[in-house]
Amino acid sequence: MGLGLSAQDWERYHRLVAERRAETLSGVEQAELIQTSDLIEQANAKRMRVAIALAKLRSQSLAEVWKKLVASIASLSEEAIAS
Repeated sequence: MGLGLSAQDWERYHRLVAERRAETLSGVEQAELIQTSDLIEQANAKRMRVAIALAKLRSQSLAEVWKKLVASIASLSEEAIAS
């Protein structure tokens, strides 16, 4: 359930957040940060809707499904690092 930003976009997002905290964000950068934050929020909402639908299909709680999804993602990440 990727539905998120690329690694490059995440790096840019974190730089913008750091600039906001340092109070050095320009107006253009603030607009970019807001737009990126909106995209992240939309992806998170979609991820949650998918997880809720999966929980209903499996007759499981959302917590159970989410725990399994997180474990699967962690396992894939470990495999990617190992190779």
